[in-house]
Amino acid sequence: MTRTAAVCVAGLIFLSASGAGRQKDPALGRQSGSEIVLKGTLRRADRGTYMLRDFTVPPGVKRIDVSFTYTGTRAEGTELEIGIFDPEKFRGTSRFSKNAFFITAHRATPSYFPGPIVPGTWKILLALPSIRDGA
Repeated sequence: MTRTAAVCVAGLIFLSASGAGRQKDPALGRQSGSEIVLKGTLRRADRGTYMLRDFTVPPGVKRIDVSFTYTGTRAEGTELEIGIFDPEKFRGTSRFSKNAFFITAHRATPSYFPGPIVPGTWKILLALPSIRDGA
C-alpha cells in the first residue's frame, strides 16, 4: 500500500488603502480593504520545491497583510516557508517562525523589507522543505 503525503494550505492576502491595515469600515461593519484567498494542496512530490502564486495589487494600496495556515506542524515534521516579491524585487521571506506578516512603505515585519507598495503583479513564494510521513 502506498501512502501519499499532502499538506492543505490556505492563505489570506489583505490589501488596505488606509495604511493602517485591517481597520473596520463603519459603513460596512467589516474590515476595509480587499482580501485575496489562495488555497491549495502540496504533496510529497512537492517537497524541496518552490512555487510562485501571482496576485494583483491595485493603485492606492498602502499596506499588505499576509497570513497563512496549513495542516501538519513543524513539530510533526511539516515545514512551510513563505515569501513575497513585488513587481520588481524580492521583499522578504519567513522561514518557519511566522504565519503572518505585513509590509508598508515605512515598516514591515522583521525579515521583510518596507518600501513603496507599487501596483502590479506581486508574487507569493511557497516552499515545502519537508512534509511529515503519512500526512
